Amino acid sequence: MNERNLVICDREIRYANALGENISTREDLAVRVYVCSNLEKVTELAEEKPIHLFVVDEGYTYEERKRVKANQVFVLARGRVEDL
Repeated sequence: MNERNLVICDREIRYANALGENISTREDLAVRVYVCSNLEKVTELAEEKPIHLFVVDEGYTYEERKRVKANQVFVLARGRVEDL
């Protein structure tokens, strides 16, 4: 199985690091995990390597999230989600 790049972007960096560590320990997932605290760092990373999976804090607007080139985007939502 080919390894894919998973990027987590959350302003709550402790949460993002914990999530990244948890995912990294899973042997059944062939992903390399990167954790960023802001979209600027994600954009820089995207220039260096493809982002296959992008997990992003709901605090970023749809327009901001859309600027990141990723194959799949997952939004971390807190509470009830009406429309993302």
